[in-house]
Amino acid sequence: MLVWAFCGYTPEETDPTFFNFEGASYLDNFSWKILFHFLQIANTHDRYQMYDYGKGKNLEIYGTKIPPLYPIQKILVPTLLVSSPNDSLITLK
Repeated sequence: MLVWAFCGYTPEETDPTFFNFEGASYLDNFSWKILFHFLQIANTHDRYQMYDYGKGKNLEIYGTKIPPLYPIQKILVPTLLVSSPNDSLITLK
């Protein structure tokens, strides 16, 4: 399932009935761009960067060939980062 690509797969914690009804309803508000951005972030490993449109479009939008990093040092609200051993997006380092 697509969810497991981001959340990790743990069979004993997976409720199969969720995907039969509730999981399908999430596709109504689904954005492919968000999915592609998650995949980009997962593939960059140590860069939490803005969406990568490709060198030409990045230059037009951001002024650089590679997307800039998100300025996480400017986040001033309390933030909770949750990770798990099977998480493929976030590590505990």
